[in-house]
Amino acid sequence: MSPLIIVIALLVVGIIVFVVIKSKSGSSPSPSPSPSPSPSPRPKTYKLYEGMDSPGNDIKTITEFPFGLINLDLCKNECEKNPSCMGFDYVKNNDKGYQVKCVLKSKIDRPLKPWVSEGGIVVKE
Repeated sequence: MSPLIIVIALLVVGIIVFVVIKSKSGSSPSPSPSPSPSPSPRPKTYKLYEGMDSPGNDIKTITEFPFGLINLDLCKNECEKNPSCMGFDYVKNNDKGYQVKCVLKSKIDRPLKPWVSEGGIVVKE
């Protein structure tokens, strides 16, 4: 094989390599890897302090639900819907004339106060 053919072959290979590299560098950049998903938030837990209250910091008082009687689960669901809710008072019906209700709270002041009604304060923990 003549040296001229070898030189021409090397030039052709060099041009092909150059064109391939150039075409790849002109294309859109490869996408960056997507970040790994953040861990799901810890489920909120609630603790009932029977016969206790945290006066003040009321967001909303709920005395009835259109779809059922007030109970701890319905009050908890209402608290979950409100990002400002840190807990709620839960009042049960009793012979002292208290009406069933839940009072959503933006803050739970400590120490908790004793309360005469049946029910208590439910705190997000």
